[in-house]
Amino acid sequence: MSAFTTLLNEISRQLTIYVGLFVFIFGTVGSLLNIYIFSSKKSFRSNSCTVFLLYASVYDLLYLFNAVLPRILTAFNIAPTTTSRVYCKLKFYFTLQFSLAAITFVLLAAVSRWLCSCRNARYREWSKIKNIRLSIFITVISCMVTQAPALIYYDILNNKCGSISTAFSFYVSYFLSFIQFAVLPIILPVYFGVRTYKNLRQRTAPVVRAITVQHGISIRQRIENQLTTMLLLQICAATLFSAPYAAQLIYSNITMYVAKDLLRMAQENLFDTIVRLLLYLNNACRFYIYFISSREIRKIFIH
Repeated sequence: MSAFTTLLNEISRQLTIYVGLFVFIFGTVGSLLNIYIFSSKKSFRSNSCTVFLLYASVYDLLYLFNAVLPRILTAFNIAPTTTSRVYCKLKFYFTLQFSLAAITFVLLAAVSRWLCSCRNARYREWSKIKNIRLSIFITVISCMVTQAPALIYYDILNNKCGSISTAFSFYVSYFLSFIQFAVLPIILPVYFGVRTYKNLRQRTAPVVRAITVQHGISIRQRIENQLTTMLLLQICAATLFSAPYAAQLIYSNITMYVAKDLLRMAQENLFDTIVRLLLYLNNACRFYIYFISSREIRKIFIH
């Protein structure tokens, strides 16, 4: 093994330890703050959008402990996934499930905001809490069921925990990765975000004149601005953090059976480390996006 190859592997290891630890702490604190904020105020507990964001934060926290923490331990050569078949299967099953659930709940929050902004009362009715509970139940069960094949097709092979089925690898790479890292976090939120923004812009002014705040901006306009900023930041973050991992997942499975020398393997390992850390940021940064874009969140946090 050349010195350059050794250097690349060591860079990957150090990134996993230090950046991974930062993301883990950063994300854990943020998720706990989200859970506290969204569950502490009655107005948030009765709001369909923030209820979905609360569940997203819970699954973000579970994902960080199930995916990021074991990744950091692996950098210290502590890897129970390579010694226990049961842990190998459960670890990947829960990682896929928690990731999908967190992404889906954020999407449902965007859908809820769109429903609330619709003029049609029948659409707004769908955002009622009784319907939200049903949506949460269906989402949780669906994520559990759709990821169940991981319990069968993940196992220890050649001292590594991974898929032992070519068909399942194809499913993960070309279907699940597209749905989980492109459609759910990027394409659909963009669509519903644009629809929500248009609905808010088209709303007629209420009969009672809105109270104005500093610089003549109405409270209604301030809320609209917060919503728009929040959606745009979330979409940008999802695009930045999710898309590279989806591309890497497809590439790694396409080249799975290609002969590679040690240098190429080290280069791919470094790139894989970087895109994984970016993916983890998608689950770790939500509180900070909400804090930056929402004055209401900042007020609750400060007081």
